Amino acid sequence: MDLGDPQLAFRGRYEAADVSTMGNVGQFDIVNAAFLLNYAADRDESDAMCRVVADHLKPGGRFHFTLPNSGYDFHNNPIVADDQYGATLHLPDEMMKSGQRPSDGLAFTFVLQFGEPVTLSNRYWTNESYRDALEKAGIHGISFTPWKPSPEGVQKFGEGFWRHWIENPLCVVGTGYVPE
Repeated sequence: MDLGDPQLAFRGRYEAADVSTMGNVGQFDIVNAAFLLNYAADRDESDAMCRVVADHLKPGGRFHFTLPNSGYDFHNNPIVADDQYGATLHLPDEMMKSGQRPSDGLAFTFVLQFGEPVTLSNRYWTNESYRDALEKAGIHGISFTPWKPSPEGVQKFGEGFWRHWIENPLCVVGTGYVPE
């Protein structure tokens, strides 16, 4: 592949920073964030992250994101098959025993099992809490869509492999925009 091919040219940039305190790095047509907002320790930090995202969008700009699915059924169909999916969701024992939905701000871990295990510390927030923070920041038209495997993924691994993810999606993809 020729990375000099203008059709493959990437006309964007990546920024690595604490989004809740990130300074102005410009305005963009699109901001994409995979698993960002679920790291907010509290509502103030969530609001700050969303304000920074909104401030970096041009009028009409879009925010695309991926998050844990707050509609995930932790009790009746949890994904724990490390060998199958390479990841495990770990919630506090007291929550799992109670049978209740997690509350906003609950800390949990997600362990990726690709070679050496990698543990990611997260916070649980409802989609409604994300929506509130995004709308407060000026991002509108917010939608959440459960993650589904691609047709190529289903063809490669079969529907049975993806059954748990299809029946109980662990993640959502979403979008919103700043009005023109």
